[in-house]
Amino acid sequence: MIAIQLPNTIEFALTVLAAYRAGLVVAVLPLLWRQAELTMALNRTAARAIVTSAKVDGIVYASMSALGFAMTENILYYGRAALGGGGSLTAIFIIRGFFAPFSHPLFTSLTGIGLGLARQSRNTFVKLIAPIFGLMAAISMHAIWNGSARLFGGGLAEFQRHAIRFADVEVLLLVLACGH
Repeated sequence: MIAIQLPNTIEFALTVLAAYRAGLVVAVLPLLWRQAELTMALNRTAARAIVTSAKVDGIVYASMSALGFAMTENILYYGRAALGGGGSLTAIFIIRGFFAPFSHPLFTSLTGIGLGLARQSRNTFVKLIAPIFGLMAAISMHAIWNGSARLFGGGLAEFQRHAIRFADVEVLLLVLACGH
């Protein structure tokens, strides 16, 4: 017997088919179950192995949910700017569509990194602290992004110059976070 805790993806289907082909009995476990529920289920089923997602999945899930949010927020910002008239729609499009289309996924992926590290760690302290630090990092980066227009002032040209610098920092932090 094996246990599987995967989302409804092709990997899930292939894992189940491979297990059946190998003559194994499969226990499908809900994604929302964490250590306590999983321990109980694994003990009751006597599963010899569990197939689950990797650390990176937290980043992917967080980023995908943030893309949906960013799209909705962009529609609202573009609509408000279009109703406001003037050149505000162009400025909003340049800032949100060109300089920051992936800022929300990046911010939220930091929370996903924290959740992924917590899920994979055996250390209780890491399990408690990693999601909090991931969320704090996400909130901090979002606050820096939101505050950059006011902090640096000087209109769109000044904002764009700092947005390019900020994008470099985003990429560096993501590379450092994924490297561990």
